[in-house]
Amino acid sequence: MDIKRMTLAYPLRRRGNGRQVGLGRKVRKYFAGKYMGSGGVVGPGESPVDATIRELSEEWRIRVKPSYGLPVALLDSPHPDAEEPYMFRVFVSVFCSWVGTMTMSEEMEDPEWFPCSDPPLAKMPVGDRDWFPLVMAGKTLYAQIWYDGRMEQLLQKTHVTPLSREELSRLWATP
Repeated sequence: MDIKRMTLAYPLRRRGNGRQVGLGRKVRKYFAGKYMGSGGVVGPGESPVDATIRELSEEWRIRVKPSYGLPVALLDSPHPDAEEPYMFRVFVSVFCSWVGTMTMSEEMEDPEWFPCSDPPLAKMPVGDRDWFPLVMAGKTLYAQIWYDGRMEQLLQKTHVTPLSREELSRLWATP
């Protein structure tokens, strides 16, 4: 099965006595119209960290350094029934420091800040509902998400496995 490596990153900030997560509405391709973080394909010769830095710059117009990011999850989304079976492997991270202001781009619009304790799950991809609140609560994890071919509905319940930071770092380092 072909593995398509992807990234997904979320800027976080403190406001008052809580934390907020930056989300925007995806303009095209998978999950168009849904709120999510910044992300995209890990290019040839690129590491997940390098791809994350590039995607945050392209989609949100913010600059980050590798040391600003923290890996929080690894998501696998298999598509075995496709004409040519494949799996999305998504490297998820959070960033608490950056330079610039989240700004709309060709790929993301309506950047907004939401309380980490109350994200707009009904307006996010359906597969996010089982793992995203755990990540916003500070957990690290591995999840397997089984979407239909259009990436609109789940074919089965999402499987979430808690991981230590060390376990997650090892998975991120595996090609």
